[in-house]
Amino acid sequence: MAVCEGSALVTLGIGEDEPARLGSYDPFGAVGHVHGAVWMLRSGRGLLAVDPADGTALWSVEADRKMVTDPLPYVDALLVGDADGGLRKVGPDGRTAEGCSLPGRRLDALAAAGDGGLFFAAKCTFGCFALAP
Repeated sequence: MAVCEGSALVTLGIGEDEPARLGSYDPFGAVGHVHGAVWMLRSGRGLLAVDPADGTALWSVEADRKMVTDPLPYVDALLVGDADGGLRKVGPDGRTAEGCSLPGRRLDALAAAGDGGLFFAAKCTFGCFALAP
């Protein structure tokens, strides 16, 4: 997959001569693949999941807070953080399955830390904790 100019998504198949354009979308930053869908973070306002075969929308999630730009695939879901320190697990249908918050922390970034752990960067600090399915 590749992002073109922040609003178009294309897939590059092995052995294909030309990339397949999935479509144009509202400007988005991060992009990934989980549980058969391509997800995009739309300018920090929410998530959009599309079918990688034809680019049709499967589900979307609107954000009530600014979302962190690094959603992470986790088992068959996504871990999504927001700037107020909230974490939520978004399932393959776009529904929030679980949620929690990091008390007193403004979350700036998330990153996978091997063996199921999660690194986070927050205002004036960073840390790591383990995740259990």
